[in-house]
Amino acid sequence: NMMLSVWLSELPETEMLLFRYIRKNIDHPEGVEMNFGDDDVLRIKEIAQKVAKEAEQLRQFVRFQETADGIYFAPVSPRYDVLSLIVSHFQSRYAGQPWIIYDTNRNTGLYYDTRSVVEVSFSQKDLSDLRLGVLDEEKLSSDETFFQQMWKEYFKSTTIKERINLKLQRQHMPRRYWRYLTEMQ
Repeated sequence: NMMLSVWLSELPETEMLLFRYIRKNIDHPEGVEMNFGDDDVLRIKEIAQKVAKEAEQLRQFVRFQETADGIYFAPVSPRYDVLSLIVSHFQSRYAGQPWIIYDTNRNTGLYYDTRSVVEVSFSQKDLSDLRLGVLDEEKLSSDETFFQQMWKEYFKSTTIKERINLKLQRQHMPRRYWRYLTEMQ
């Protein structure tokens, strides 16, 4: 799983780093995974942790919008290609609902039709609209705008103005996710 995470990072150094790591594992059959004195092993561990953190944050900050045709749609823009790492979470959590989680950075998404997951992509025109993070009102279900407004009101009413700590908020909820969060619009 660590090597998969490093591959999904899409960093320029990935191919040679993985090659050296695999070569070291072949040369040392007992394994080198725990040899953190080795620069390559340490770098692989660091990258894998960053990718895992990105996947976890994506699980936390995905916000679905119900479309007019009943599909729940969530645009995202993760740093790393982590959709394959989070798909099982959403498959089990939203098993009875069709959904699309769409990576606007890579112009690819995953569509779940309540039975199976398939990869999808949109045209460049549609993609430019998706980068904003919010679907046009005519593409939303009749109730979605109402529920979004209710969620914003709830968020606003539970906020204690005197206790707002933007530095702490950004630490736990990075600003780059805000455009996709209903409560932050």
